Amino acid sequence: MKSGIIIADRSIHPYAEEIAQQKLDGERLIDHQIREMQQFVEEIVLVTDNPMTFLPLVGSDIRVVTVFHKNKGVLGAIHAGFSLASYPLIWLVSCDMPALSSQAAAAMKERLQQTGHSAVVPYIQNTPIPFHGLYRRQQTLKTVCGCIEKRKPVSFYECFQSLEWLGMDETELQRYGWSSQFFRQYPDVCSNDHFIVE
Repeated sequence: MKSGIIIADRSIHPYAEEIAQQKLDGERLIDHQIREMQQFVEEIVLVTDNPMTFLPLVGSDIRVVTVFHKNKGVLGAIHAGFSLASYPLIWLVSCDMPALSSQAAAAMKERLQQTGHSAVVPYIQNTPIPFHGLYRRQQTLKTVCGCIEKRKPVSFYECFQSLEWLGMDETELQRYGWSSQFFRQYPDVCSNDHFIVE
């Protein structure tokens, strides 16, 4: 059983609410993400510091939760999602990712279940991509809690690096319909750029 977590908090992007409502091929980005994620997960948890904006946007079957470690940035938002998710496997994405792939997520799940790692993530150009990855909830939450309790600020990427993670590279992911677009972010809503999924 799997939970999907969408980080739609201003810690991930200062215009998270606006980005979620941008149109992608005539469909709001948040609706596009939810539709793709529902092909793979049993529940979706949306983490936001502005629930009143998102509650009217998403269906009642989407759990909208708030951040309770408000001074911890993205790490606090991830902590909230992992704390409140119902299932042992987590597909983690951010609200500005327009080209999610449930097929790639399923492939990463298979790999995760074959290993004792805490996470399997895309590994592109020798760099792990923590978002769009699959995580074991308990192991990851324990690591995140440890990072939050440290006195000095810890970024999510620093915290992620302390997990036992495994990367799936471009060649491997292409077998499951991987596209180089799927980890790209939606451009800033204040720019004149328009993202087109190829």
